[in-house]
Amino acid sequence: MPEDSHRDRRELEIVVDVRDDASARLRIVGEVDVVTVQSLEDVLSRLLRSGIRHFSIDAAGIAFIDSTGLRSLLTLTRFGRDVEVVVQSPTRAVRHLLEVTCLDSVLQLE
Repeated sequence: MPEDSHRDRRELEIVVDVRDDASARLRIVGEVDVVTVQSLEDVLSRLLRSGIRHFSIDAAGIAFIDSTGLRSLLTLTRFGRDVEVVVQSPTRAVRHLLEVTCLDSVLQLE
């Protein structure tokens, strides 16, 4: 399927590649914070409503993520046992934040 790109006024870029009926890969570039998080939540909500249950998040381009961004990722896991979230290639800072908050035990890190 073709990629779909969303840009926030603060330059958060979210590129979505729907792989099949149940899985999608998201490449997120920029800062995920209180100003930009609504863009991410809108995309995730749309994907959940369409039946996506496996989310691969390419986090290599996330320069910064605050508690609102972490909440958005964590909220995905609360939609049922069939929802899987894999965070791929997080930067050192993002990986550290996920580890310090113990979200690395809830989200898969690769």
